[in-house]
Amino acid sequence: MKVKKYKSNKEISININKYKINWQKSQSKGQQILQDFLYPYWKDSLILQEMRVPGTLWRFDLVNCNKKLIIEYSPVHHREYTPFFHKHRLGYLKVIQSDIKKEQWAETNNFKLIEVQEEDLDLLSYQFFIDKFDIYL
Repeated sequence: MKVKKYKSNKEISININKYKINWQKSQSKGQQILQDFLYPYWKDSLILQEMRVPGTLWRFDLVNCNKKLIIEYSPVHHREYTPFFHKHRLGYLKVIQSDIKKEQWAETNNFKLIEVQEEDLDLLSYQFFIDKFDIYL
């Protein structure tokens, strides 16, 4: 798959084989719930999991290459300052800045980035994605 590198915008090829999804394995319980929901809709698409943004250490949770869609799962501790995860307020600020840059990279590469929050897990439905994000699974 060809994408533009972060910062330089140089077009490069990434090895998608190392990112192909394992539908039975995820980084968290919440992300597994999301994957289990998406499976019937996305099972025939090329889905990448924990895909690294070229030239960075950033990762995207789920990338649908066919639909040019990225879904990030965000538990509460991703959106609020938590000393355990962020260590200090500056660490939290760096996470926010990285999230903004990740979104910019997605836009540069013609992907739509959406964020499913922990409290959304109980609401997951085909209609939920239409109403909240204006996307069709």
